[in-house]
Amino acid sequence: MRLSGKYKLSDFRKSFVLSRTFILLIMAIVFSAVLILVWYNFMNRHYHNRAIINELTQKAQVVGRETALYENGTISADAFNHFLRTAPDLLQTGIAMDMNKDVTWSTPRRPSNAKWSPEDLSLLNNHIGTFVDSIQAKQKVIFTTKLGKENNGDTVICVGVPILSITKDDRPEEVLGGIYAFRSMDDYQTSSSPIIISFLASFLLTLSMMAFPAYYYITLIVRPLLQIRDVAKGISDGDLSKRAEINSQAEFGELATSINQMADHLQLNIADLEAESNRLQQILNGLNEGIIAYTAKLHLAHLNPVFREYFSECQNLELGSSINDLPVEDIREAINEAVATGTTQYITISVGELLLFGQLLLLHSADKTFQGVVGLFRDVTKEQQLEQTRRDYVSNVSHELKTPLTAIRCMVEPIIDGLIKDPDRLQRYYHIIYDEVLRMARLIDDMLELSRLQSGKAVIELEPCQLQTLLENLYAKFSSVAKEKQINFALELPNCNLPLAYVNPDRIEQIIYVFLDNASKFTPPGGDIILRAALKDDRIIIVVQDTGKGIAAEDKAHVFERFYKADKSHGSIGTGLGLSIVKEITEKTGEKVWVESELGHGAAFYISVAVYNNQDACPIDKPLSGSGGAANKIGADLSSHTSSDEANNAK
Repeated sequence: MRLSGKYKLSDFRKSFVLSRTFILLIMAIVFSAVLILVWYNFMNRHYHNRAIINELTQKAQVVGRETALYENGTISADAFNHFLRTAPDLLQTGIAMDMNKDVTWSTPRRPSNAKWSPEDLSLLNNHIGTFVDSIQAKQKVIFTTKLGKENNGDTVICVGVPILSITKDDRPEEVLGGIYAFRSMDDYQTSSSPIIISFLASFLLTLSMMAFPAYYYITLIVRPLLQIRDVAKGISDGDLSKRAEINSQAEFGELATSINQMADHLQLNIADLEAESNRLQQILNGLNEGIIAYTAKLHLAHLNPVFREYFSECQNLELGSSINDLPVEDIREAINEAVATGTTQYITISVGELLLFGQLLLLHSADKTFQGVVGLFRDVTKEQQLEQTRRDYVSNVSHELKTPLTAIRCMVEPIIDGLIKDPDRLQRYYHIIYDEVLRMARLIDDMLELSRLQSGKAVIELEPCQLQTLLENLYAKFSSVAKEKQINFALELPNCNLPLAYVNPDRIEQIIYVFLDNASKFTPPGGDIILRAALKDDRIIIVVQDTGKGIAAEDKAHVFERFYKADKSHGSIGTGLGLSIVKEITEKTGEKVWVESELGHGAAFYISVAVYNNQDACPIDKPLSGSGGAANKIGADLSSHTSSDEANNAK
């Protein structure tokens, strides 16, 4: 926004620069006029006094010469007396003749002389008497005095010259007396007053004529300053869109240009800072760590959403609040401790099921000045769980390997010592050693398989597969195992053929075999194992259900973890990695696996796989039947639940 440059008269009246400049200009003009008037009065009086003195000197010399001629006998007494009577009027000067202290007065006949009383002339006579010696020394005498005090006084200037006798060769030789010519200074006041009045009148007229033009031109000078002032004020108020008009290339134009350029740079810099601040804010808000920051005065400066999520009691904590308002006591004490000691503090806080690790860092400027403190809080729950899992894994692997190794050592030591002589017993020991070696081999194979799956090195390619044939083959393979363990094993499939599934045949067979193997281990003789498949929407659901002991509710969430065994009494059964491998395979292939069970009522393991090319669905024809109530219940659930719902419930 560019300023218009138009201002009201009131704006200029309020302008400090305009008012002070105008007043200063008027004062300068008035001072100059007064100075000129004083100088004129002084110089005029000086030159006027000199002119009067010269005039009075010449007139006194004329009278003195006539007196000398009279004393010399050159002119008669009548002529001299006539001269004395007419000289004051002709010369317009008062004459006083001092002949051996006999003073004769003669003044012009004019009204102004009426104010000189005999007392005034007597006072003047006294002044003349003080200069007799100077006259006798042939010196000119000049003095001023006040006469006519009853009329506020009259300044009189008097010039005295000696009367010198004239010899025959016209050369003065002897002082005969003194001639004093005097006159009033009122004529000077009378002559100078009109000049002063005219000067003052001219000054006032000139001042009144120049006031408006001077005011106008001062406003032209002040207007750019007002514009620049408004721009600066707008910038200080945060409005960076204001710009001053550049109507001149002089200094004000350069100043306006500089102000506009500064505003442009500020606008760009602030825009960059705001963008950077927004990016930083988004970064801080997007971090997984909870962040809290306090200023040097321990007032809250920042609190990101993750911190509020970690600590629900801080939801209403406002920026600018004091450290004492922080409701989490452990963090408050740690911040105070960090500030007091000047060191980084570390804390661990349990919030519900979360374990948070906090780091409180002190912030300093380049000159080591304390700027504040920032706290970073990270959820280390999974890390702790992983660390615990790692420790459990190492412990379980050690235990699983130690068990067969211990058994092998117990069998080998008697053989080495020659204690076993019976061939049948020796053969039995060999079989035990062989079984334990196979057990270690299976454990190592499972561990390697799980490691390959978790590291992503195992490549699992999907392809169309006829599950019905695969399930029938599995049924044929596992029937002998079930028969050997005296377990009833059944396969239930829909009346029509199942559609093609989009799976990895080897992996899906591996998964189902793990389910069957687990079921056979936990199902007592005379129990039932049922392998069943059905189509639900666009998924094929396969379930292996048994009538064994079942799984407790608190154990169902952990059955797919490594080395987890719900039945601790059967610690020697299996490696504890089968279901973990199943979980990894299904996660890699996008399939879903879950378990449903009730303690004492058997268990059912489910896997849901995708149908290839969305072939026509084959409806479920009959519920799952078994020897126990749980079998019927779980079979019915297969007909009523979607795979996604069951997966969520199982997890």
